[in-house]
Amino acid sequence: SAYIIYSPKTENEQFNQTITSLTDSIIADFDSKAPGEDVDVLFVDYGIKTTDSKYLNLNFIVNMQFGEQKETVQKHYCLNGVSGELLSLQDVCRGEFAQKLKLFVKRDLELEDDVEIAGDYTSFALDSENLSLYWAGDQVVTVPLKYIPELIDYPKIDYNKPMIALTFDDGPNKTQTNRLLDCLEQYDARV
Repeated sequence: SAYIIYSPKTENEQFNQTITSLTDSIIADFDSKAPGEDVDVLFVDYGIKTTDSKYLNLNFIVNMQFGEQKETVQKHYCLNGVSGELLSLQDVCRGEFAQKLKLFVKRDLELEDDVEIAGDYTSFALDSENLSLYWAGDQVVTVPLKYIPELIDYPKIDYNKPMIALTFDDGPNKTQTNRLLDCLEQYDARV
């Protein structure tokens, strides 16, 4: 078997460990399917899309060749944009997200059977407008965030840590609002 793997490398060691773990999983999956002939080839490429500093969407394009048979699949993952850790739906959603997401999956994929969406589900991407769930094969269910705003966990609050909440009245104002937002961003304050 031959492996050709392209994957991102960064200065963030946790991110690199997550990527290595994901590519090792792809190789193990390939090895389990490969009949062990000399012409078995695995070629992996990737794409990255950041939505903001909070989420990073990673897409692996996996091309497998077993003799004359070829197969291409895509693997989608959402990573924490700061720590580089692999995220699950449980990490980015709150409450009864599974029940609401089931309705979109059943509708979009025209499924009659009950759909299970576990909190540890990791084949998804999140951007500023949509939550995309990648299903068996290349099926994708895109859920506009405007329909499920209460599900997305922006941000997690640790009530055990000291915190302060600020409110600003008499706005928005072109000049003052932008200055205020710039100041809050400078100190990593959540808005």
